Amino acid sequence: MPARLTKSIVLVDDERSYTELMTQMLADALDCPVHGFVRPRAALEALPRILPGVIITDYFMPELNGIEFIRQAAPLVPGAAFVMIT
Repeated sequence: MPARLTKSIVLVDDERSYTELMTQMLADALDCPVHGFVRPRAALEALPRILPGVIITDYFMPELNGIEFIRQAAPLVPGAAFVMIT
């Protein structure tokens, strides 16, 4: 049986200032935990622990592009919704 997703969001973007701003804005607006990551691989490591219901990722990142991030993340959190931004 798959783990139950939480009412939380993971945001992945390599621009630190954007990630910090959006993490705070989303948390305030939606009243739920928002976890911001500037390194896609760090986010991948945290996903099984956080089990977010929604994952927002940038497309253009130096470590791992957004499509490859989603390919690797999807099996870790089955049922999570993904949003890609540029």
